[in-house]
Amino acid sequence: RLFSVSKIVLEVVYKNDVVPCNQTSMRIFEALACGSFVMTDNLTDAPKIFTDKVHLVYFKDANDLHAKVLYYLAHENERREIV
Repeated sequence: RLFSVSKIVLEVVYKNDVVPCNQTSMRIFEALACGSFVMTDNLTDAPKIFTDKVHLVYFKDANDLHAKVLYYLAHENERREIV
């Protein structure tokens, strides 16, 4: 229910130089199954599975994330097309 009512579902990968995490989070699959708009960084293997601006939207850093959140909140039609 939470994914379904959210305008943006955010997935941020925990970066640790000791134990890297390269797997795509189940949150992405669950949110997409609910028809949610997902934003995630590209630190995992997600780019091998999902296409940017087709299935979800990738961000590079905090500044890029902020700009894209503002953009997609202001452009609802574009946001709704990306699922």
